[in-house]
Amino acid sequence: MLESKKSFGAFGVNKLLRMTEFYPNNFVNVPEVVLHRQLKNYVTNVRSDPKFAKLKGLLDLCAKFVETNKCNTLAMVYKLLKLTLLLQVATASVEHIFSAMKVVKSNLCNKMGDK
Repeated sequence: MLESKKSFGAFGVNKLLRMTEFYPNNFVNVPEVVLHRQLKNYVTNVRSDPKFAKLKGLLDLCAKFVETNKCNTLAMVYKLLKLTLLLQVATASVEHIFSAMKVVKSNLCNKMGDK
């Protein structure tokens, strides 16, 4: 959703604004108008800036944001980027834990059935 040119076909400012509704504590005292303007500037900047042309993913995008100092000019978008990265890691960690629990539970149930 926030990645470079490849995903701009599916890009929607409203989708990102909806993400802020799920995490209101991270966007306290930020008027929706300011965030909407920053997201539109983000789209324009990334589409027109050749430095953003060959990025491979969100991690590269975050690094380029810091390198080009857009993390300060588009601070709320940068916050969304960081939140998106964090959610990917958190989701993967939870999925990994549930997979491990499934294995343990299956083995435990098999052993209980043997008795």
